[in-house]
Amino acid sequence: MTESWWLKVARAEKHMKDIDRVVRRYSDKHPYKFIPLNFDAKRHMQWTMRITPQPDPSLALAVGDCVHNLRSALDHAFVACKPKKLRAFK
Repeated sequence: MTESWWLKVARAEKHMKDIDRVVRRYSDKHPYKFIPLNFDAKRHMQWTMRITPQPDPSLALAVGDCVHNLRSALDHAFVACKPKKLRAFK
């Protein structure tokens, strides 16, 4: 039988693929502008970067799901490491 924490890690990896897909789709649009602010006497230039459209809201969901699954995997692994006679449930 596959240990439960490996199942959680595998699920987190699926979320990472979703995150990668959404981030690539977003970054391919070049959703930012570089705006010059000023020059100083030494010819140094300052810029600011402005994000134009916001990323897809599904990105935040995928990141949250990924982190949750990894945290759950740690919980499962810690419980599995504790001797059965010391666990609150059997």
